[in-house]
This record gives sequence, C-alpha cells and structure tokens, in this order.
Amino acid sequence: MIRSKNEVVIDVEVFFRIGLSCFVSPHKPCTNCDPPPQQAVAKVCPEKNGLTQAEITEIVQAHNSARSQNKLPALTWNCNLASVAQEWATRGIFEHRPVRTYGENLFVSIRSTSKVTDAVQAWLLENSSWNQKTAACMPGKVCTHYTQVVWKKTTTIGCGINRNAGGKWKILLVCNYEPPGNGGGAPF
Repeated sequence: MIRSKNEVVIDVEVFFRIGLSCFVSPHKPCTNCDPPPQQAVAKVCPEKNGLTQAEITEIVQAHNSARSQNKLPALTWNCNLASVAQEWATRGIFEHRPVRTYGENLFVSIRSTSKVTDAVQAWLLENSSWNQKTAACMPGKVCTHYTQVVWKKTTTIGCGINRNAGGKWKILLVCNYEPPGNGGGAPF
C-alpha cells in the first residue's frame, strides 16, 4: 500500500510529488550493464525493474526531447540507478528517500492506464514556474521536478515502477538521476 505525505493534486486523476532526494542503497549493484551512449536504451538491465524495454525507451526519449529543446546533452539509461529506483518503488511509499545522493522524481497515478510518459509530461509542466531571469522557481511555485529533468550536468537516468501499489494509487514511478540536479544555479 502506498503511503504519502504532502500530496499535490495535479488534476482529479493524477497526483504527483517530485523532487531531489537520494539514497545510498545496500542493494547489489549491477555491474558492466550500462550501455555506451549510442546504445543508451538498447539493452535491458539484468535486474527486473518492472519496466518494459519500450517503456525505458519512452522515458529516455521523453527526457531527451525536452533536453534537446534547451540544447542539452542526451541522458543515457543507468542500470544501477534503475535498480535503486525499483527497490524504492517496490516499497510502495510515496515519499522521497531521506539521504540525498541521487536526484529523484516521483509520480503516482490513480489510473492503471497511465503511461510512463505521463510522468515526464507532469514534471515538464513545471517549466512555467521556472524564472529564467532569477534562475529560481517563481515565488510560491514548484519547479524542481522540471529542473531535474533538464539539469545540464545530469547525464544518466534509471527508473523503477510499482504497478500494484494498492490503495488509491495504481502506479508509482520512481526515477533517479546522476549527477543530481538542483544543486544551486541554473539548470542549463
């Protein structure tokens, strides 16, 4: 069952709370599984992370589409980040890890038909709350989920999903980023 603190309602059907968080995991890391950049989504990680190869491709492409609009380098899939994200998603807890080493975006939906690209689109909606002039979120607004997606120094992403979260949420998606964004200054 998913438990949550500080839910933010996007619309009647989709809830999300995203931001920077991290976790140093005791999980067994995947070794030699990160494909070279030109094959970023051509290989599935050895650990089961709940995402199909098509969904992995969709997540990376959705991120990179937004990044290319800002002339930013493309992200590549990272098996270790995916493993850590899956570990957290499997717990079914809709909150960020308390220890911060990776960037982390979370997405939940009450619709079992939600797509992984719905998560990325929800995060990108915050671009209207980013103030380019001040290099910060507009007062009273949240934009750190958007800025994590487009953070220039971030090079890799890995996500995990819980499709049977129970309770009011049907899907919990966790994406981790390395190096983490939102460390001060402008994302691009």
